[in-house]
Amino acid sequence: MRGLAAGLLMFFVLLAACVGVARSEERVRTGAYTLEGTPAGLVGAEAAQAIAAVLPPDGSVSWEVFVPDAYDPARPAGLIVYISPSDAGNLPRGWGLLLEERNLIWIAANRSGNRQVVARRIALAVLATGAIANRYELDRDRVYLAGFSGGARVAGLLAPAYPRVFRGALYIGGAEPLEQTDGPRDLVAMQQNRYVFLVGSDDEVNRVIANQVHGAYTAAGMVDSEVIVARRTGHAIPDLKYVSGALDVLDGPATAAAEH
Repeated sequence: MRGLAAGLLMFFVLLAACVGVARSEERVRTGAYTLEGTPAGLVGAEAAQAIAAVLPPDGSVSWEVFVPDAYDPARPAGLIVYISPSDAGNLPRGWGLLLEERNLIWIAANRSGNRQVVARRIALAVLATGAIANRYELDRDRVYLAGFSGGARVAGLLAPAYPRVFRGALYIGGAEPLEQTDGPRDLVAMQQNRYVFLVGSDDEVNRVIANQVHGAYTAAGMVDSEVIVARRTGHAIPDLKYVSGALDVLDGPATAAAEH
C-alpha cells in the first residue's frame, strides 16, 4: 500500500493541472451512460503510469456515470465518486433527481466491489476523478467521495488521505477508523471539509461504529461532521430524504449530530 500511496500522490499532482479544464469531446454528454476505456486513454499516459502498479495503463476499465441534463460548463458541477460494495456501479434508485437538483455528477466503477482488492478499488476511484475532470468543468470545492457498506470503508481510507482533492465524504452503512488510514494525514485540510455518517437505526453494529468514528473525527478537529440516523432502516441505503439531508450537509454549513 505504500507504493500505491506514493503513486496516488503523484497522480493527484498531475490531476490538479486538469481539474476544471475540460478537454475531451465527451465533456457535454449528459444523462446516464457507461464510460469505458483504458487508464492511459482516459487521463493520459503520464498520469496513468502513476497508478500502473494496480491498474495497467492499457487495461480495460469502466464506470457508470450520471451527468445532470442541465450541466453547463459555465456553471462547474460538483462530483460524487461512489464506491459500491458490489461489482456493478449502478446509480441507486431515485438519486438522479437529487443530483439534478444539486448540479452533481456521479461516477462509480464496475468491478470494484467488496471481493476486489482494496488497492484496485482505491485506484479506480482516483482514476474516475481524473476521467471526469478531463471531460467536465468541475467545482473543485465540491468533489466528494461516497460509498455504502464496504464501499464506505474504502472511502474512509481514501478521503482522509487526500483531503485537498476530496473536500468531503458520505459514509453510508459503514465507516473506517481514522487511525487506520493509509497515506499522509493533512489534518489542517481535513478540518476544512465536511463528513457525513449515514446509517440505519436498525443497523446496530454499523450505527455504533459510525458514532465511534464520528467521535474520532470531531476529536481531531473535523467539527463539520454529522451522524444522520435513518429511522426504520437496516443495513441498506436509506430513503432519499436522508440522502438529501446528507448532501445538504456536504454542500453547506453542518449542524450538530442529530437523529432525523
